[in-house]
Amino acid sequence: MRWALVLSVVAVAGCAAERQNVAGREGMLAAAGFTVRPADTAARQAELRTLPPHRFVTQAGNGKTVYLYPDPTQCGCLYIGSEPAYQQYQRMAVQAELADEQPAAAPMAMDRWNWAPWGPGWW
Repeated sequence: MRWALVLSVVAVAGCAAERQNVAGREGMLAAAGFTVRPADTAARQAELRTLPPHRFVTQAGNGKTVYLYPDPTQCGCLYIGSEPAYQQYQRMAVQAELADEQPAAAPMAMDRWNWAPWGPGWW
């Protein structure tokens, strides 16, 4: 019984984190220059369901590549972007990932750290 409760809490937390990731990604798409088209007709909704959700899809035509990002769950819409918009999104995504990996803003002074448990000469 306890394991079922723990697993359900973990699953809910995972879903919340995924929703936050999707929402952040979509904010970056808009900032990068993607246009948002709502699936506000039955035909658009049907077409949106044919695309893999939350995955980029490319369409080529007239010598240009168009990037589509379907979001049937958050906004019920389709993000449409050009090659430059997609490249800008990629740059923004890399910058966001690097920012997440930065060390804490106030690192502890190394001279106060007890290195003894880690063994001599590790560096």
